[in-house]
Amino acid sequence: MATIDRARVLKWLGWLPALYAAHIMLWYEQFKLTGAEGSVMLFNILADWLWISGYEKPFRLSVAIAELIAALGRDPACHLPPRACRADRGAHGAPDAPRHLTAVPS
Repeated sequence: MATIDRARVLKWLGWLPALYAAHIMLWYEQFKLTGAEGSVMLFNILADWLWISGYEKPFRLSVAIAELIAALGRDPACHLPPRACRADRGAHGAPDAPRHLTAVPS
């Protein structure tokens, strides 16, 4: 009988909320990028609230671009190819300690 690796299951379950958030961000891109009436109204209110009246369009498009990067991008701290980026991560997703900081047995 095969055993279930708890860490692997939790890793895959962790992707569900990330994929859902990416789906929501990508779904609403169509309204931000096409200038739908509701999106324009919302960003006018937000621009007035932020004291940048008249800059609704650049504000709306910059939010849309930032959401595209967030939804489609990968770990911004990793500048390596995707496989190498995942390989140098520790058990909790944090980078391993640099070699010069690890204790060397004498």
